[in-house]
Amino acid sequence: MASFAPKRILCPIDLSSSSRAVLGWARLFAQAFGATVEVLYAEWAEMPRYFTEEQISRLRSDEMKGLRVIERELHSVAEEILGPTVPFATSVVTGHAIEVILKRLQTAAPDLVVMGSHGRSGVARLLLGSVAENVSREARCPVLIVRGPVVPAAQTHLNSVLCPVNLTGAARSCAQTAADVAGAMGAQLQVLHAAEEPASEGAVPAAGFCDWIPEDVRKSCHLSEIVVKGNAAEQIILFARREKTDLIVLGAAHRTFLETSTLGSTTVRVMRHSSCPVLLVPHGNEARKQSTETQEGTIPHRAGS
Repeated sequence: MASFAPKRILCPIDLSSSSRAVLGWARLFAQAFGATVEVLYAEWAEMPRYFTEEQISRLRSDEMKGLRVIERELHSVAEEILGPTVPFATSVVTGHAIEVILKRLQTAAPDLVVMGSHGRSGVARLLLGSVAENVSREARCPVLIVRGPVVPAAQTHLNSVLCPVNLTGAARSCAQTAADVAGAMGAQLQVLHAAEEPASEGAVPAAGFCDWIPEDVRKSCHLSEIVVKGNAAEQIILFARREKTDLIVLGAAHRTFLETSTLGSTTVRVMRHSSCPVLLVPHGNEARKQSTETQEGTIPHRAGS
């Protein structure tokens, strides 16, 4: 089984107060795996239909000036948080955030996306989905959904990584990714199985949990196994809060529904209610293929280059 070793990280931010936390996690992964980071900002302004050509021209001119200000701010914040050891590029693109990010996934083929968790809520979220959830449904590389405080500049390691598994074959890839992250971050890996009734299709009995964990996972990091009973999403969220988990690594099974990609209910619930960042790993080894097949690229610019 190939290792998870991201070399190209896409980091969309909106320059809100949460952007520093997002960049901090991008820095952690970039330093741990020797990766480069593209910091992406999407700006969208729709012209009122009743504007005259002259008004539109003036507005376009003001928009270009505003974009130059955003470019400077984006570069300044990225340089401050990513620090001198992480190669990075900044990109300001006009367009709706979801469309801009999804297009970047196709053209840049990153190995990892790091982004914030905030977005629409309530009925609007159910109908449209937040930016993070839309990207997670479409991405074929792992997506790190960041929430929580800013990562201290001096922090380079994690204490604990939690990997919930349902003991199916697809979950093995997720467990290996979690082990790779824990090993690179110097963290303890806790592999958790929530025994539900009925069990997941293709799952082994809970009694075979220890034997189910691949030997490569055991060799990659310090590991402990936990078995709990109850609803998977609830048990994952409660365990992570109680143990003050730094990061959850969770498998994301993409399913087709009305010609759109959907995520499993457990994945969505953990994404929305976890108190710590969640790394979503798509089933099917797409992330591993991208990690090993990523083309060599250059970083366009950073301060001092």
